[in-house]
Amino acid sequence: MASYWYFILQKLSIFEIDLLTGILMEKMFKVFCLFAFLILAPVSFGQNDTSKAKEPEYEMTTYYMVFLYKGDKWTPERTAETEAIQKGHMDNITRLSNEGKLILAGPFMDGKDLRGIFVMKTETLEEAQELCNTDPAVKAGRLKVEIKPWYSAKGITVLKKGEKVVREQGTENREQGTGNSGQEIGNREQRTGNREWGIGNRDQGTGNRE
Repeated sequence: MASYWYFILQKLSIFEIDLLTGILMEKMFKVFCLFAFLILAPVSFGQNDTSKAKEPEYEMTTYYMVFLYKGDKWTPERTAETEAIQKGHMDNITRLSNEGKLILAGPFMDGKDLRGIFVMKTETLEEAQELCNTDPAVKAGRLKVEIKPWYSAKGITVLKKGEKVVREQGTENREQGTGNSGQEIGNREQRTGNREWGIGNRDQGTGNRE
């Protein structure tokens, strides 16, 4: 076989030999590139997967989202009775917050039937419902609730004014106080005045709130 190729090469001119050599080198280069791709590609893809795996993961938990709607006995008028109910409503929010059951709360400001929300941290939906039933506005029929399980990041925190959370080695420390996370829900200065839930819509002509 070697003598056969030697005989062939003897018959070829220098130009033909160079051309044949160039063709062989080109094919070898293509084979080398294909081989290198097959070797390096899995490594590259593996690096991408590793980077994704290193992304931070959040610890999740179940909260209960409470939607507060106008109840059957809701009225826009402000009376001594509605003022008392509203005060009891706000006091109940503070109580549930202090007990660690109510994480955050707030009203919707568009004046529609959906008045506001609670986010509660209880063991069950039934417990959340029982706590909502202690609200004077719910008892009086001025508000009614709809509760949905809500899956979100664990450790939702509401800070007092001027507070900040310092995260260190998996723990949370508060600066400027260590009270319960929900104690400052809403604007306490306007508990019984400007931002009242269930008292009515804003009077656009006079600027008065319900």
